[in-house]
Amino acid sequence: MNIHPTVVVSAYYKALEFAKKVLNDIARPIDINKDEEVILALQSCIGTKFAKRWGNLISNLTIKATKTILR
Repeated sequence: MNIHPTVVVSAYYKALEFAKKVLNDIARPIDINKDEEVILALQSCIGTKFAKRWGNLISNLTIKATKTILR
């Protein structure tokens, strides 16, 4: 296609900056002291069929493990 690799890399960097801007625009803070907010974020991250079946168990285990490490 006669496109120099630096042009392709430059386009990827522009796309990365655009994606970061969009994410910053739609992001909202999560209070890590409120388990309900953390569980909602976790469930949106692990939204697989397996997690749907065991979602509450996985979410609660994740919160307990994280709190144990943070202590």
